[in-house]
Amino acid sequence: MSLFRLTSILFALAAAPGCQGKRQEAMTHRPYDIVELGRELNVTLPPNTRVIGVERENGMDDLVGAKVEIPDSDWPSFIASTPIKANSFRPGERGLLGEDHGFWDPNQAPGLRTAQATLPGVRALNIGVCTPSNGFVVLYIVNHGT
Repeated sequence: MSLFRLTSILFALAAAPGCQGKRQEAMTHRPYDIVELGRELNVTLPPNTRVIGVERENGMDDLVGAKVEIPDSDWPSFIASTPIKANSFRPGERGLLGEDHGFWDPNQAPGLRTAQATLPGVRALNIGVCTPSNGFVVLYIVNHGT
């Protein structure tokens, strides 16, 4: 078992009585293994990904969500590696990403576009994308059970 996975399990047990609850982690608290986080989200994160924050919910409909930033130049390969087609994104949050809280602020993201794909195992992948003018793309990625 990887140290990342063990730490995640211990954090979840400590933060979620009865193995249920919500836990948020800000990037300032610990570094992330981008490959492992990508696997958990069911996406391939580019090597230059900057993790802004991660949240997990345990329970009947488990969820992992991450707000990340990638260089503009990595957007085409990132989206091509997902089950979501680039032309399926539509303006707004559209109920796909939930409410704002802490670092998670999709409703404040200017020009946010969202899309969704159904995954095997009765799961869904929701992605929100915001393209500020600083050369980076901000992504809100949620993988959850349904």
